[in-house]
Amino acid sequence: VWGLSKQELGYLAFKMGDLHTGKKFIGETTSFARDHGVLIGVAEGGVRLAEIALHEGQSGEAVRAATEARDAAEKCGCTPFTLVHAKTELAAIAVENAMREAAQLPEAEKALKAAEDDAQKFRIKRFTAETQLLRAKLVPAHEFEKRYNLTREAFETLSTMESERRGDAEVAVG
Repeated sequence: VWGLSKQELGYLAFKMGDLHTGKKFIGETTSFARDHGVLIGVAEGGVRLAEIALHEGQSGEAVRAATEARDAAEKCGCTPFTLVHAKTELAAIAVENAMREAAQLPEAEKALKAAEDDAQKFRIKRFTAETQLLRAKLVPAHEFEKRYNLTREAFETLSTMESERRGDAEVAVG
């Protein structure tokens, strides 16, 4: 319970703009999980640390944390949600890299496909929508209709989610 609550406090601190506290709390809980073989804690903390690193523009650190999270989620077989979350974070990192450097586009496509496939396989609508929004970011600016259609598909996916109708869903919008 300590790790889960401290990790959540860290994530909330990050979302409120306190990056230092967010990284500190999540880093502590992730290190504890790693040191004690709690793979679900490594997976969940790693995804959050990757998100913070990406926010800070630290692509290399984001990839490292998200890869560790994905590997831990695969190894523990804990929850499909955590695995798909890690794969979606890897896709987000790859998309950001591809937007800066066109040569990274094949890697972004590969990461997106991996996240999309698992989001659909496990029927996790949040990540299905998020990957659709990430894919829309890769569409050239002049292809308005294609971007519109991908964004509309994400909207339609989100509109079927109970949490979205309640107003408490959390999905990254591009």
